[in-house]
Amino acid sequence: MKKLKVFLIAVFTFLLFMPAKIWAEPAYVADSTNTLTDSEIRELSELARSVSEKHQCGVYVRIIQNYEEVGGSDIYDCAEKIFINQGLGYGSQNTGVMLIIAMDEGYYDICAYGDTANTAFTDYAKGQIEESVVYRLSDEDWYEAFNVFINQADYMLSEAEGGTPVDNPQYLMQVEEQDRQRRAFNRGITFGVPPVISLLTCLGLKSRNKTKFVKRTAHNYIPDDGLRIRRANEHFINRTVVRTPIVRNTNSGGGGGGVSHGTTINSSGFSHSGGSFRH
Repeated sequence: MKKLKVFLIAVFTFLLFMPAKIWAEPAYVADSTNTLTDSEIRELSELARSVSEKHQCGVYVRIIQNYEEVGGSDIYDCAEKIFINQGLGYGSQNTGVMLIIAMDEGYYDICAYGDTANTAFTDYAKGQIEESVVYRLSDEDWYEAFNVFINQADYMLSEAEGGTPVDNPQYLMQVEEQDRQRRAFNRGITFGVPPVISLLTCLGLKSRNKTKFVKRTAHNYIPDDGLRIRRANEHFINRTVVRTPIVRNTNSGGGGGGVSHGTTINSSGFSHSGGSFRH
């Protein structure tokens, strides 16, 4: 009996100090409009949970009736308010991606937050997801639209983890071409300029030391009225200095500012892509 009492006290103490997030873990799929059935919500939630834990990046779906439900001014404001107020996101950085739709207004938004999500869900990647999801929303094929979104999120995160985030091919080609030109320019500076400078220096020295005629005897340099030397001093009348430039490698290999992986991030740390699914 005494051992049972000690065990119950230990269990109670553990539950008392258990982190609050375990008690009220945010739903992966939430629907306040009864658009989905309970079984559909369970299936989609399990899939979203699996993808989230696999990539350590939260994947969420939210279906709301209208903006007033969360006090948002538009679909993008609603998305950010829900993400923050409901404590969405994985880990200490709360990284995650969410698809939200507002039924009354007919708008949707795919928003991402945190380094992992913003790296994987580039502007181009979000556009690719939209192409697969929006027409299903337009056809009111709700379950399939959300199922495709979660699976597409899985794919985008996998590609980013492999070092190749899904991005605009033209953007990537432009970056690759700029990098190729930069490397070619640096090679030209390193291997082309020093030899040219050395050649020009040698040609300059040769031209200054070249005489017009070659004299065979010393009397050709003596004036007709003779040479009188009153005082003899030595003076340096010319000095030749050869300077060889030191080539320094100015390529640090680091990146500057600009758009990271083609993702446009606002001042709050979110990236968005949305519009209307009703045409």
